[in-house]
Amino acid sequence: MTRLVLASASPARLATLRSAGLDPEVLVSGVDESQVRSTDPAALAGELARLKARAVAPKVPDAVVVGCDSVLGLDGAVHGKPADPAEAVARWRAMRGRSGVLHTGHCVIAPGGREVLRSSRHTLSMQRPHHLRRAPVIPRRSCAQASRSLPATPAAVSGSTRSFFRLEILAARVRAG
Repeated sequence: MTRLVLASASPARLATLRSAGLDPEVLVSGVDESQVRSTDPAALAGELARLKARAVAPKVPDAVVVGCDSVLGLDGAVHGKPADPAEAVARWRAMRGRSGVLHTGHCVIAPGGREVLRSSRHTLSMQRPHHLRRAPVIPRRSCAQASRSLPATPAAVSGSTRSFFRLEILAARVRAG
């Protein structure tokens, strides 16, 4: 059986693959996302996914490597992971009652180097939860985790947040050549 390696530290991405019946190894890419800039959230998500997969693939040449990244587009601005808890809280407050588009890039690299890049987009509508009088408490150590978890918080989001791109189909296409 071909090894599957997830080039991401995202617990949500790992859980998605596991819920699809896959059990990937995790090898974090170490890509410095701050060095990649674009005003197009879809292009940025795709490029970051590609960079992550390409950083990991040479380390595991016998594996199918999956790199992913998500970027939020809201009012013409591109939003990546918040830098600190204060930025995460400010963003959460600014987004309440509004909608944005979450762009997710997926890059799969098969043994031998064949590469496929796809993207998906999902509209997120942030609700104004009446029972949450204060912003969420976000630990300093986990700003990146907080940015990943905000869209998945049922009390804060409505819409299709779990219909992620079907990575197992993409991986099968890569293997089929």
